[in-house]
Amino acid sequence: MPAGTTVTWTNKDEEPHNVVAEDGAFRSPGMDAQGTFSHQFTKAGTYTYVCGIHPFMKATVVVR
Repeated sequence: MPAGTTVTWTNKDEEPHNVVAEDGAFRSPGMDAQGTFSHQFTKAGTYTYVCGIHPFMKATVVVR
């Protein structure tokens, strides 16, 4: 996605979740069901993140 894009995460689960960048670029508070968190990616790069509550849940955002 292009730099400057804002990503919004929505917890569509009954369990709480959060998003934590492995490089420390962003960290959400815990999100209960239907909770949201937004982050604007201003710099190009590859951002790997996990759910800090469930660290086996991993994903990556690529900013060009």
